[in-house]
Amino acid sequence: MGRRRLKRKIRRGLEIALPLLGMGIIFGSVLFGPDSLQLQVLLVLIGVLILEAGVWGLTSTFLPNERRFLSLREEGDHFLGLIRDLNAAAIARGEGEEDDKLFRETRARMHTSVERMAELAGQDDVAIAAEAEALALEAARSYATDSGAADPGAAESGPVESGAVESTPTERPAEPAARELD
Repeated sequence: MGRRRLKRKIRRGLEIALPLLGMGIIFGSVLFGPDSLQLQVLLVLIGVLILEAGVWGLTSTFLPNERRFLSLREEGDHFLGLIRDLNAAAIARGEGEEDDKLFRETRARMHTSVERMAELAGQDDVAIAAEAEALALEAARSYATDSGAADPGAAESGPVESGAVESTPTERPAEPAARELD
């Protein structure tokens, strides 16, 4: 756990330090820089690039976010918004501006959100994304292998008549899409 905390501190430090470093290089090259205008412009350009790298958050490519349960976090943030809505509905109900309907609807949405949080708990988004990427790569390799293994004699058999459908033994019929009835 200490290692993660250290990485997080380094990432936050870089996010703050890069724009400051860029501004320091820009101001330093203009105020105290070399007499050569070309070298001064080069230093300003480097400073602007470093400044922009910090502003655009390019540090995340070097130190990626290590949060793994992103969908649960998003649902938690949504739940916090529902707490605000519930409080606003309760205040409006207490002041006589609204009836009890908005308060009950907000409470029902909160219950639904809690159920979604229970479903999302423990689902590692990073692992799921990596698994999906691995499956996609495997499917692409399998498709490439199947496409390359087409019947070599099919091309030698001559032209295909119009209206005839050419098939190879590696083609598979598409599976029907899963449909749920509401």
